[in-house]
Amino acid sequence: MRRVIVYDFDKTLTYRDTLFLFFRFASNKNIFYPFKVAVYFISMILTKFNLFSNTTLKNIGIALFLKGLDKKIFLNRCKNYYLYIEFNQLYKKISFDKNVDYYIVSASFEDYLRPLFPSFVTIVASTVEYKSGVVDGLGRNCYRNKKIDYLRDIGVDRINTLFTDSFFDYPLATISDNIMVVTGDNQKICRDINEFKKEFNK
Repeated sequence: MRRVIVYDFDKTLTYRDTLFLFFRFASNKNIFYPFKVAVYFISMILTKFNLFSNTTLKNIGIALFLKGLDKKIFLNRCKNYYLYIEFNQLYKKISFDKNVDYYIVSASFEDYLRPLFPSFVTIVASTVEYKSGVVDGLGRNCYRNKKIDYLRDIGVDRINTLFTDSFFDYPLATISDNIMVVTGDNQKICRDINEFKKEFNK
């Protein structure tokens, strides 16, 4: 039976979250751009205080920075975004084996994650929707509990090794034999769900 290895992305394979920077990178710049950045930043703060949901925050980001972008232009910007991502040592040292089933399961957008990995690595991530050839809105939001739902939709109900930086991936941890908790360039193994909970003082 093939091994199943699952990686979160933001702050698991990178040093920091990538979505806000992506919105800024992909956006057309005009006189309204500083105002859009300010609105999104305030929305991030409101989300931290649970006044906005993560889905609402993503919808705001798409409306401010991406909506109406030509699909070809958007995908080209996704392809080039890797130049601005601060990858950690874990990402840099992964040696992908075609005999292993790899999954990148992330709340970030599939369109900018896909170019970062070999074609045999499965990307399970948030998506944007297109209408008449332009970015129109949020498709699925691969966040928290939804991650395990989307994995199960494609037949994954057991994980050999999970790499994550966050307790928000608790649902994935419950179906994992080993959990690697990532902090920067450091990793700590948790061999069961109780060790995982203790790592985050839960």
